[in-house]
Amino acid sequence: ALAPKGAKPSGGAPVASFAGELAGAMAQVESSAKASDDLRGKLLRGENVELHTVAIQAQHAQASFELLLQVRNKLIQGYQE
Repeated sequence: ALAPKGAKPSGGAPVASFAGELAGAMAQVESSAKASDDLRGKLLRGENVELHTVAIQAQHAQASFELLLQVRNKLIQGYQE
């Protein structure tokens, strides 16, 4: 049988903590937003960036942020209960 993700087979402490996973997700969302801003800036300066690439990256950044926001909302809801 496989151990749950982040758990040691010997029953020891989890390899990756929830806080670490959450921090990693937040960093990933921030990185996606920065990449979107960089591409938008390049497009506005007239650099060789295609509009569809900028639009796709902006959508990716928005979706990542919304997912993180939903996770945060569920965490708050769980804490309040």
